[in-house]
Amino acid sequence: MRPEEGADTGAICGRRRIQISPDAKLQTIMELQTRAMVDLAIEILRRTSNGTLVWQSQDQNAATHSLWRDQYDYFIDWRLSAPEILRHVRALGFPYEGAKGVLNDQVITIRQATVGPDLAFAIRNPGKLWQVDGQRALVVCGTGTLWIEDAFDRNGEPFRFEHLRERFLTADIAWVASFLRRTPDSGSGE
Repeated sequence: MRPEEGADTGAICGRRRIQISPDAKLQTIMELQTRAMVDLAIEILRRTSNGTLVWQSQDQNAATHSLWRDQYDYFIDWRLSAPEILRHVRALGFPYEGAKGVLNDQVITIRQATVGPDLAFAIRNPGKLWQVDGQRALVVCGTGTLWIEDAFDRNGEPFRFEHLRERFLTADIAWVASFLRRTPDSGSGE
């Protein structure tokens, strides 16, 4: 692309498309992307040297854009569907920091997850743990459930889920957490 004034605008002299599977990890995707970029660079050099390089105007109505990431983008919105959350976990794997959630004032990084069963709940509360099995936990999502298979704490230590009656905070209820910490006997539900 030959950059012009404006975001993601300018003429294009080549492109590559890569095919990825829905369950591909980010590291695999980046390796495929790197190979495609090297192939494209070689083609552009060849076409430049033999005088066949052609620049084409970009159709701005068909252009896609990519927003920058910041520290908030790592946190999971448990109100999404289990497959959407799984894509989020995979997209934030190495070399990124990993998808994160807040559980009992602890930031947990989820390294690996799988979609769980689609259970019916009379009242669906995304982020609540439904099942705990050693280092694994089944979390209720906006639709479906997600098994957290591998997670670690801020110190990089493996996280072990120990209690069933816990929940990951979601953006719509996160403000309540500090209030509950100040209020005696709050949130016990008993």
